[in-house]
This record gives sequence, C-alpha cells and structure tokens, in this order.
Amino acid sequence: MLVSIADVSASCKGCGDTDFRVLSPGKLRLASRLACTRCGAETTYLDLLEAIGEEAMRRANEALTKLERMGPRRPKPKK
Repeated sequence: MLVSIADVSASCKGCGDTDFRVLSPGKLRLASRLACTRCGAETTYLDLLEAIGEEAMRRANEALTKLERMGPRRPKPKK
C-alpha cells in the first residue's frame, strides 16, 4: 500500500521503501498499525501522514528559498 498525498509519498524510516501493509483489521484510521513490506518496520498511519506533511513543508521552504535567491521578477517589456 502506497501512502501518499499528491506527489509526496511516505517512506519507511528504516529502509526508505514506500510499500506498507496494514496490520490492524478494519477501516484505516490514524492509529492503524502498518509495517514496511521490505524490512518489517512498524509505524502508524498518523506517523506516515506526519512524515508526508514534513516533506511537503521542506519542499515548500526549499522553493521559497530558491525564489528569494532569484530576486524579484521583472516585468516583461511591452511591445
């Protein structure tokens, strides 16, 4: 199972893989336990969602820094 939002996917803290299996029976909830299919490291759905949020914030901050370095945009000359 891939846990992702838009183009950001959660990855295992142990091995970096992005495939998880649900360990808890029933509907997927924030407290549901999941395990990495490669290394077996266990986590929760909430932890994976938080990791996605942190990665999204990292990307946003990186983009803002890049824009700040580029300076203000100059208007296109009129023809």
